[in-house]
Amino acid sequence: MKINLFEKGFQNQFKMSREIKNKHSQEEMVGFAIIIIVVAVILLVFLSIYLLKPSKTNLENYEIKSFINSFLEYTTSCENARSGYLPVRDVVFVRC
Repeated sequence: MKINLFEKGFQNQFKMSREIKNKHSQEEMVGFAIIIIVVAVILLVFLSIYLLKPSKTNLENYEIKSFINSFLEYTTSCENARSGYLPVRDVVFVRC
């Protein structure tokens, strides 16, 4: 009789420890899922900020136009008898 009570007590204790381990495992899985969700939300926020950022094409277009205009006004060593040294614009379109 003592052996049966001892075995039952051991089985009950083993069963309870297994249930406790299962609860800890479930808690760890829930914690891991929460971490994954938080990281995904942070990535979505950064992605939305990156995609909604205003583009710099207007500034770049302005810089390109300014560069081309200043280059076309640059004075070359090509000389015209009537007007003196010619800018690149006249050299390209009129030809020296």
